[in-house]
Amino acid sequence: MKLLRLFFLGTAFLVSIRASDPQVWRYQLLEGSQMITENLLVGGAPVVEAMRGTFVLRLVSANVISAQYALDAVDFATGPDKTLKGSGTYTIAGEVAIRRTLTLMGDLKTADGTRKVSFTNDNTGFTRIWPMLDFTLKQTNGTAASTITLKIAAAPIREIWFSTATGFHGAKLPAGEQEVVDGDLLSSSGRVVKHSGEFQENFPGPTFLNIGLDALDIRPGAELAFSTDTHSFLNDGDVAFLRTPHYFRWADIMSPFTATLTTDPGLDALSFISDSEFYFSTEQDVKGTTTTLHHGDLLQVNMGTHVGSVFKRNGELLAAFHRSTGTDVGLDAVFIWPTGEIWFSVRDGFTDSQLGAIGAGDILSNSGYIVYRNLELVGPFAPIEDVNNFGLDSLTVISDVMAAPGGATLNATISGNSVFLTWTGAGRVFQVERASDVAGPYAPISEIIPALSFEDSTARPGNATTFYRVRQW
Repeated sequence: MKLLRLFFLGTAFLVSIRASDPQVWRYQLLEGSQMITENLLVGGAPVVEAMRGTFVLRLVSANVISAQYALDAVDFATGPDKTLKGSGTYTIAGEVAIRRTLTLMGDLKTADGTRKVSFTNDNTGFTRIWPMLDFTLKQTNGTAASTITLKIAAAPIREIWFSTATGFHGAKLPAGEQEVVDGDLLSSSGRVVKHSGEFQENFPGPTFLNIGLDALDIRPGAELAFSTDTHSFLNDGDVAFLRTPHYFRWADIMSPFTATLTTDPGLDALSFISDSEFYFSTEQDVKGTTTTLHHGDLLQVNMGTHVGSVFKRNGELLAAFHRSTGTDVGLDAVFIWPTGEIWFSVRDGFTDSQLGAIGAGDILSNSGYIVYRNLELVGPFAPIEDVNNFGLDSLTVISDVMAAPGGATLNATISGNSVFLTWTGAGRVFQVERASDVAGPYAPISEIIPALSFEDSTARPGNATTFYRVRQW
């Protein structure tokens, strides 16, 4: 933790700001994670259960030939009556042949009681690009009556933020706030990050009930870059910035590709490289000056130099999947990891000969695996509509991998029992934490937010000292 600025105001509040710890990453289990139980006495098919949960990967030590991590706060479940909680280790070692070893031990709780279990991996290879993890763990203290195999597919995720192509009503949202429209920005934690109307606050003209949210990315300083899917103050192919506010018009975005385009082709996916350079896809095919741009291609444009190119063809994004045809299935949303791995959704579903049916709202990886099924992604909202796919129009990931560097300024204003915090920082998103002692422990008092301010209306009254810090990603 780095204390960047201190304040002693009225009731002696101390304020600090903190970058996310680059050596502690929170992981979530993804599609494909399973608990498989075999009974060798009875025989028959193993019992296969989908497994979900979280753990924390913490760097313990590292040198030129090895790295050791601790697995903390392991919390897996196949349902409310079957949970696995514990800890473990992860070691990467070797100069030429790299060996990866993962161990896990903990308490397995079932309807029959709780018992100690331990596991280690039987695969030493690495099938997914770091920091993604993909292991098969075998129980080391199993019995003939019960031996368990864990399949772990995991990614360093705090939250996934997204918008759907179709609105719904969330049974787990507060009464009176259960309607979700396709212009709302949602979190995989089951909350609305921003309502559609909030994207219109800094733009002139009439206010629309729903402008749609067709693409989104987050820039440093909590700046939301977005595109809408309705003709309101913005065209379908325009890219706007919420806080500034300014925008790039579709004609300027497309001008490096063709000088003859007279109609807006729309914009579907969006991922920024810098303030003026970004990746995107179009809703329609476009006849370019030198080549046809398909609606499933990922394009790259630099608005400063007015240079554009095809970054990835649709077939390249889907090359690791097993399709019977090379049909362009569109590109509705995209997120690019610092390693270059691309997560995305397609406009049209297709069938994979190994993975089965893939829906238009599923999150996929260009490494050839399913990250999240659409219904699981929206599951925390408990939609009341009987729909098997709500689609996916925008996508971004909050991850500890992308911890923002330090170097920010934080200010506080006290009014009564409330403290109003404001800050600047290189983070894309922020979370306010509070403690009664400077050494902690600190606990979050805000959600992860794309904002540069927060009001703590539950601050301690009187002369009690309260310590704040703002975590940034």
